Amino acid sequence: MKWFVRVLGVLIALLVVLFVIFRTPDTDPDAMRAKYGGAPSQFVELPSGQTIHVRDEGAGDGPPIILIHGANSSLHTWDQWAKELTPNHRVIRFDTVGHGLTGAAEDGDYSKERYVADLDALAEHFELETFVVAGSSMG
Repeated sequence: MKWFVRVLGVLIALLVVLFVIFRTPDTDPDAMRAKYGGAPSQFVELPSGQTIHVRDEGAGDGPPIILIHGANSSLHTWDQWAKELTPNHRVIRFDTVGHGLTGAAEDGDYSKERYVADLDALAEHFELETFVVAGSSMG
C-alpha cells in the first residue's frame, strides 16, 4: 500500500510540474486586436450592446454569403474559403460571442437563440435582404 501512495504522490507532483511548465496564460485582448483586428476587420456594435468582430469582403454579383465558424474557432477558419469566394460574392464572416476577437458575451448569454439573434442583427446592420449562410460544427 505504501508503494501505491508513493507512486500516486510522484504522479501528482509530475502533473503539477508539467502544468506549470506548459501552462499558457491568457493573452491580452488589446494585443490580440492589434495583431488580428487590422483591415479588413471591423467591430460592429449590435443592438444588444455586444461588439462583434466582422470581416466584410468582396463585391461580386453573386448573393452575399455569411460564414459562421465552429466551436473553439474564429472567423479565420474561413480564410481560404473567403479568398476563393470573394471574386464572385460578398463574403461576411464574424466571430460569434465567446470566440475570437468578439470575446465573452457581455450579458452571459450563449444560447442558440442568442446566436440566431446576432446573425439577424448582423444581416440587418449590413442591410442584407437575402443571403446564404454556411457554417461548420456549431456554426
